[in-house]
Amino acid sequence: MVAKMVEHHLRPTGMKDGDDWPTDRAIYRYFRDVGDVAIDTLYLCMADYLGAKGPALVHEEWINHARMVGHILHVGTSEPVSSKTTRLITGHDLMTHYNLQPGPEIGAVLQRVEGALGLW
Repeated sequence: MVAKMVEHHLRPTGMKDGDDWPTDRAIYRYFRDVGDVAIDTLYLCMADYLGAKGPALVHEEWINHARMVGHILHVGTSEPVSSKTTRLITGHDLMTHYNLQPGPEIGAVLQRVEGALGLW
């Protein structure tokens, strides 16, 4: 748990694109990859930011960082617009069309498709 938090604690800041906050897709991937410690890791990200800035902390920059983390938290914990999204393709579709046998490769392909769509 702690190792995963330390590994990913800089990721929220790294998801920013210049002055733009992280996209919904980047946030989806963050929560998917970090899992159960995603929210805890956001707190560690904030603590690291404060520690790194120390006495040179600029209030406006801290407010912006805190708002960005709040945005990640809001998007990452909100229900998708449609929680019952129809899949574009199913494992059965893949196996039938490409004459494949069931296996972990099918699941991996479906996960990539859902990740590209930003589905939970």
